[in-house]
Amino acid sequence: MGFWQYLKWSSIYILSIVIGSALLTAVWRDWTAVLNFNFLVWDAEVLYRIVKDGYDYYTSAFYPMFPWFWKVLSAAPWVMSLLNGALFLVIASLIGASQKMSRTAFLLHLSWPSILFMVLPYSEALLFVLTFCFLHFRGKASWILAGFFLFLMSLTKPTAAIMLPALCIAEWLATDTSWSYVRRILYFAAMIIAGNFLVWYVQFLQTGEWFIFFRAQSEIWQQSLSFPTLPLATWDSNNVIWLDAAALYFTLLAVAFSLLIIRDHILQGSRFDITWLYAVVAMAGTGMFVLCFRQGMLFSLNRFVFASAFFLYLSPRGVIRPELFRALSSIGLHIAIAVVVSLLCGGYQHIRLLMAFAVLAIFLVYYVRHSWFMHFHWGAYVLLVLIWCFAVFYGQRILAGQWVA
Repeated sequence: MGFWQYLKWSSIYILSIVIGSALLTAVWRDWTAVLNFNFLVWDAEVLYRIVKDGYDYYTSAFYPMFPWFWKVLSAAPWVMSLLNGALFLVIASLIGASQKMSRTAFLLHLSWPSILFMVLPYSEALLFVLTFCFLHFRGKASWILAGFFLFLMSLTKPTAAIMLPALCIAEWLATDTSWSYVRRILYFAAMIIAGNFLVWYVQFLQTGEWFIFFRAQSEIWQQSLSFPTLPLATWDSNNVIWLDAAALYFTLLAVAFSLLIIRDHILQGSRFDITWLYAVVAMAGTGMFVLCFRQGMLFSLNRFVFASAFFLYLSPRGVIRPELFRALSSIGLHIAIAVVVSLLCGGYQHIRLLMAFAVLAIFLVYYVRHSWFMHFHWGAYVLLVLIWCFAVFYGQRILAGQWVA
């Protein structure tokens, strides 16, 4: 398929989820929840406060790039939602075309409920665009432009700081000469550090306190370096733990992938596709960050994973040696990671909970085997229908103002 085909199918598919969510909300609740929806749910309301009033103690936990973008446009929340959705669909279609993904695999990647935050006034869509630009120019060895977009990523979301350790590992695994590696690391690290310092300086100018971001993160969101408490949980765990557990599965899978490719690099001297390397190590870093700084809470992990450009690049098809491909596609590895996730999230607490996590594990392994490794082609439509239903269910929760990500 070409770009326009990807754009057509992704637009139809995302629109069907939005319409399905609205219809389910109208039937399950009432039409007023749809008609009165103001698009300012959760983080969007905080970002809108920054647009209107600048920073204060509470809003200092958020980064300014998207509020600046919003303020320049002076657009209503629903207009920003449409713009975000359009940007996301265009860039996702470009990624699908560049990766030569099958239509079913492409739609499966766009089916996770967290994608709905791309059609809300959140910073995810802007970060998605900037991440694509960074990976595109890094792949073409355009260092200046790649560093510029890395700088903009660092102004957009705090999670972009994960790129600092990620780029050290990715560049090491892909670089031939030590001096070019050092120069790239120093340049990219300087861009990330400069972006973060600019954020902290802007917040200082508006609040009068240096590094207020860290105090807000620690005191309001309870984010500090700590051992995670078990079982892992999330906000509104009964409804959302399945999404965050699925995201944890992919991040732990990325950790396993990272360890295997590092071993392959050391033993075989293998070099890897740089875009895929960044996707793997960034996803692994996202999971480790949440486990190490959230005290056992997984809230928003599903948004960090599924509403990320890196997620679309995770498939290892065609970028590694056949022997390593077989190791990464081993069903035993995927089942083992799924079992670990179920235990970490408390599947051992009750037989019914264990059975529910077992169903989730089967679904995740089946999903990855099809969308990444192209097994069980006949099951693609079953997967699409199932995950479409999940997305519609969580979509109506968003319309009702209930927590999802």
